[in-house]
Amino acid sequence: MEIITAILGSISIPIYVLCVLLLLAIAPIVGGYVNASVYVCEYCEPVVTGAITLLFLIFCGKYIYKAIKKEMYVRAIILIIICVVYISVLYNSIGTLMLRVETYRGMTNKEIFDYVVIKLREMGSSMDGTVDIIGHKIGVGYIVANFMTYVLPISVTLWCGLIQRIISKKLR
Repeated sequence: MEIITAILGSISIPIYVLCVLLLLAIAPIVGGYVNASVYVCEYCEPVVTGAITLLFLIFCGKYIYKAIKKEMYVRAIILIIICVVYISVLYNSIGTLMLRVETYRGMTNKEIFDYVVIKLREMGSSMDGTVDIIGHKIGVGYIVANFMTYVLPISVTLWCGLIQRIISKKLR
């Protein structure tokens, strides 16, 4: 478990720091860090992830058609697998947004923020260790939970998009 924590932590911590800095930059515009966190992480993340995934899915369908037309079946199969990943990410994004809207109904942004912090701490409770970020001791498990919840879905889409792009260049 320590090895997994080290690997996930080394990936998650720099991304988490960048996300916190982004939220701190947005905070003055939306009335504070709590508001920025709720708007960006809880509501915008699944919408943006879903929109990008849908766009990539549409292009992937076009590339599958081209691959089959040019009898490049291995590429077509890889693109179909990517489409399945896109569909699952899109389904997850829609479900996540609907669940969040329903769960947070009637809650203030501060209540939402506190609720999410508790849930993320629960998710990451099995991982030990802390890091000092901007003068605050933060648990590695909490950071990994943040990464898995907010960064991983869009990362999966972007990595698949990169593979799709490489394959599509060969179809021209």
